[in-house]
Amino acid sequence: MLNRRRSGWITLLFFIALSAPILRAQPLVDGVSVGAGVSSYHGDLDWNPDNGPAEFLAAGNLGLFVAADRSFGPFIAETAFRYDRLAIDYPQVEMTLNTVSLDFNAGIGFNIVRPLFFRVFAGISPMLVVPSYERVDQEALDRSILTFQEQGTRLAWSFPVGLVIQDVLRLGVRFVPGDDFDGATGRSGASDLISFVSVGYRFDLLRP
Repeated sequence: MLNRRRSGWITLLFFIALSAPILRAQPLVDGVSVGAGVSSYHGDLDWNPDNGPAEFLAAGNLGLFVAADRSFGPFIAETAFRYDRLAIDYPQVEMTLNTVSLDFNAGIGFNIVRPLFFRVFAGISPMLVVPSYERVDQEALDRSILTFQEQGTRLAWSFPVGLVIQDVLRLGVRFVPGDDFDGATGRSGASDLISFVSVGYRFDLLRP
C-alpha cells in the first residue's frame, strides 16, 4: 500500500514537471485591462421621444470595468467585470439603476498599422440590477401611454457588442432583451440598450 502511494506521488510530480513548460508557453491570461468611462441608458423611447444620441450621452453616468483576456492567434476571448450606474430622470419617474455585469466576450483582432490595432467583440452577460426610486408620480403615469411597475433587485441578461482600439478606447452597446428593463413598457416596443464609452489601460502579462 505504501509503495502504491509513493508510486502515485512520483507519477504526479513527474506529470507536473512535464507540464510546467507547457503552462509557461500557454498562460491562462495574456493581459488585464482596467478603466472607466460613461454609460448611458437608451430606454423606452416613449419616455422621451425627442431625445437623440447626443442627449442620451450627455445624461451618462460613471462606469468602471476590469477585464482579463486570452489570445488564440487573431481570436481573443475576454471576461470583463463591470459596474454601471444608470440615472434615469423622466417627468413621471426619477430612479437609479446600479448594475454589476460579468461579460463573456469573444472577438477578432485586425492588423492595421500595427498588430491587433483594433478588435471587435460580442458576448453574453448576466447582469445584477439594483434599482432605487427617488420619485414616482403615479397620477402622471396613469395619464400617460406607459405601463410602469417598480422592480426589486433582479438578474437580467444583456448582449454586449463593441470595438476596442489600441487596447485603450472601448466603444459599444449592450442590448437588453425586451422593453421593460426600466420597468416601463410603451407603444414603441423597441428593445432597451445601454451604450458605453470607456478609456482603459491594458497590462500585457506576456511582456518580459
